[in-house]
Amino acid sequence: MIFHEIYGCYYLCMEKIINHALNHTLTQDKILEIINQYAFEDSHIEIMSHLKNQDWPLITQDYHTPLHHPSTRPLTLLEKRWLKSLSLDPRIQLFSISFDNLDDIEPLFTNDDYLIYDQYLDGDCFDDELYIKNFQTILYALENQFILKVTYQNKQLICHPTKLEYSLKDNKFRLKTSHDHFHKTLNLSKITNCELTQQTAFQDNKLYQNKQSVILELYDERSALERAMMQFADLQKKAEQINDKTYRIELFYQKEDETELLIRILSFGPLLKVIEPQRFVQLIQERLKLQLSCGLR
Repeated sequence: MIFHEIYGCYYLCMEKIINHALNHTLTQDKILEIINQYAFEDSHIEIMSHLKNQDWPLITQDYHTPLHHPSTRPLTLLEKRWLKSLSLDPRIQLFSISFDNLDDIEPLFTNDDYLIYDQYLDGDCFDDELYIKNFQTILYALENQFILKVTYQNKQLICHPTKLEYSLKDNKFRLKTSHDHFHKTLNLSKITNCELTQQTAFQDNKLYQNKQSVILELYDERSALERAMMQFADLQKKAEQINDKTYRIELFYQKEDETELLIRILSFGPLLKVIEPQRFVQLIQERLKLQLSCGLR
């Protein structure tokens, strides 16, 4: 790993929790608030368990800490070289990220050190001033829920931005939009003007009508819980502990991703069981019957 685990979300959460304890402002509600803000939705299960059992003897039962000073996390030279390499990526300037105190640092690698062999050569011009301006306007609209007024191929569009996506193969950014329940994908390089409107973005329920959920029961053996959190890290989920070894997990997914999700669930074998809906249970059964008919085990 280039970055040490102390820069992960669990360490960040504990840093915030310890600092509140040092300031005598820590409560159980504050701990949950910090976890929800800086970690994953289901992280409270593991963090609260470690604190309660004193596996992490950093917070006492009365929400104080035996530590006397706030934590600091200095960067190593290797990490600084990695950040220097990131700062040389032409796409990084789209996000207005500042890399301070790296002028005299040698990059760990440069763009000349690797070749993406199947990437098209007509990618977006990421250093174009208009492109950068439009990208940052779109990013602000996404983060703050604003409607956009866009000039696209000489046409005026009023649209709700829903997602920015990047294609490594095309080396292009695309904007997913919605307007009057119609959905359109725009290439950022073809947007000649982009402005925020004063109108707060509406919520188009049709964007979410294909959203499905499946409820699973997981038996935590051979680090199954940790593996499941990593396997389904890209999905919205809810998790709760039923007993020492059993967990209930609800996953939310798009209908078009159902087959892929089914295969991922099956990879856990008997440690992960589908509880509901019944329709998904039947899909699992049909998939297993198909494997048996093909002689697969």
